[in-house]
Amino acid sequence: MVARAYAREIKADRAKRLPWWRIGEKMSILRIEAIRLAHSLDEVLDEIRESKTPKQNDSAVQDTQTTGTDPAAA
Repeated sequence: MVARAYAREIKADRAKRLPWWRIGEKMSILRIEAIRLAHSLDEVLDEIRESKTPKQNDSAVQDTQTTGTDPAAA
């Protein structure tokens, strides 16, 4: 949850066009660390989103196999 909070905070600051050095200063880290943190958090959040998507698709496949009907066709 901390990673998501940091990501939200960084994205909000970037939306306000706050420079990286100011974001880093606010978070008590160097500018380059703020940039690396933002990219790392984006990668982690992308992986989380991708890992949730196949599970949803798998459940649709299981529904089709058990009922013999396509849930999307309904």
